[in-house]
Amino acid sequence: MLQLHLQITGSLSTRVDGRRLVRAARTALEAEGVDRPVALTVVVVDDAEMERLHVAYRGEAGTTDVLTFPFDPLPGGDEEGEYLGDVVIAWPQAARQAGEMGHAPQDEVDLLVVHGVLHLLGYDDEEPEARSRMWARQAHIMGRLGLGHVAPREA
Repeated sequence: MLQLHLQITGSLSTRVDGRRLVRAARTALEAEGVDRPVALTVVVVDDAEMERLHVAYRGEAGTTDVLTFPFDPLPGGDEEGEYLGDVVIAWPQAARQAGEMGHAPQDEVDLLVVHGVLHLLGYDDEEPEARSRMWARQAHIMGRLGLGHVAPREA
């Protein structure tokens, strides 16, 4: 069971299909064999908010497409309904990337949700070998979503 909290900033709510975000997150969790109750939050923001977060949490200027914030539970916490963390997506950056890659912005946002969920589950893409593993899982999940044509940009 997935409990997804969705927050979409201002006018972006007319551009983002929340049902697809839920489907992308659920499909990623199922593909990774997560069969326990979990919750996560997906936040869709503009470039200014993403740049603020990028500087504050990664120490890097400029916007980025997605940031993840895994939840670090307190010792002895309740395991039922485990909270995985937050996935923050910059819609304008996702739309630009979609244009560069030749697919729809919502398809890119779906990819970023899958990418973020994989990070919350412990995948990493900093080193080439780890990135290869993570992107293979993304490709598999995107195929399950009928979006096999959508692939991540080279970092």
